[in-house]
Amino acid sequence: MSAGIVGYEVRCGKEIYFAPFAKVGGGGLRRRLEAEPIVRTPPLLCIEILSRDDRMSEMQERVDDYLAMGVENVWVVDPRRRRAYALDREGGLKPAPEALTIGGTAIEISIAEVFAELDEMERQL
Repeated sequence: MSAGIVGYEVRCGKEIYFAPFAKVGGGGLRRRLEAEPIVRTPPLLCIEILSRDDRMSEMQERVDDYLAMGVENVWVVDPRRRRAYALDREGGLKPAPEALTIGGTAIEISIAEVFAELDEMERQL
């Protein structure tokens, strides 16, 4: 399993391209990006980090595009409000209770730990 951070685009439709904050997929990421610099194969996970200007309604549209592409796991993190959301079975974003997880894998990220680390980083600024 490998994770990628910014520097690639995910093609969700003929004219729709996104650069999610991160994506997770199988195989060597460097080899995959060299072979497919614009990702057309659905990754295991896309992660979006909201900026101050982002709206959840706009993010839901982006999530819908990821779903149409075949992405099954999408997380959205709102650092300003200290909230995290995960895609539910109906394709909507629902608040994640304590951790962001992907069923059938060992992937689990504690939301409290993520925001505690963010708080620490902000104190150091």
